[in-house]
Formats: sequence, structure tokens, C-alpha cells
Amino acid sequence: QPVHAQRTGWVLAMVIGTTGLTGLSMSIMVVTFPAIRADFPDATPAQLSWINNLFTIVSAATLIPCGVLADRLGRKRMLLAGAALFTVGSLIGALAPSPEWIMAGRTVQALGAASFGPAGTALLISSFAADRLPTAIGIWAVTSGVASAAGPSVGGLLVDWGGWQW
Repeated sequence: QPVHAQRTGWVLAMVIGTTGLTGLSMSIMVVTFPAIRADFPDATPAQLSWINNLFTIVSAATLIPCGVLADRLGRKRMLLAGAALFTVGSLIGALAPSPEWIMAGRTVQALGAASFGPAGTALLISSFAADRLPTAIGIWAVTSGVASAAGPSVGGLLVDWGGWQW
């Protein structure tokens, strides 16, 4: 395979992976509420709402600044930094001793998603030839929709299998 074809394959895989994480993260938390409430019986409805909504609010609020940073610092660097941030946020949330720590983890996850979202899109557009770009964008778009739709089902399985921390 030519080097360019390998590069586009890696770019598409990274963008699909990060897009999948974003889609799942936006829809997965709602099914964890009973398990979180069982572990944290003093958690308020407001805290549960923040746990669910912080990801969407923070990622939306930081998406444009992160896109600018990706242009200035490098798209690949920003995509990788975003994936690292997302992972750290996931660990913070999984190890959370309180609802506030879950909220902190979700905030860090959202910053990661906002970092890798625009960077991944820009990498995708710049990596594919014009005749192959529509296919790549189609795969990317389908991944996002499927991941968002699968979030509650995947979340339910994970909670049943390993607890809300997963």
C-alpha cells in the first residue's frame, strides 16, 4: 500500500474512534443514574442533571477555541492531546468518590472531545483526495449517529456488567 493510503486509513480510524467516543459520551450517562444514586444516595437531581449535561455544555462551549488551537498548534497534536484528555477524564469519573468528581471527569472528557473533534475533522478533510472524501465523510457521519444511538444500550450493558464506573 502506498504511504498516503496507509495515512488516510489511520486518519479515518482515529476520527471514527474519537467520533464514536463523543457520540457514546453524549448519550450514555442517562442509564447510569440508578447505579450512581445507589452508590451516592445523597446525590441530588441537580447533580445527576449536571453529570449528564456537562459534557454537552462544555464541549459545545470550547469547540471553536479548540478548533483555533488545532490550526495553530497542529491538528495531529490536538487530536492526540484531546484523546489523552478524554482518557484522563474517564479515569477521574471512574474513580470518583463523589458526584462532584464525576462532574469534574465529565468536564475533562468534554475538553478532550472538543479538542479532538475539530482537529479530526480537519485531518480528515486534508488527508483524503477529493474523489474519496465523500465516502470518508459518510463513514464519519454514520459513526457519529450510530454511536449516539447506541449509547444507552451500551451504557446499560456496561452498568450491568461492571458498574457505572465503566
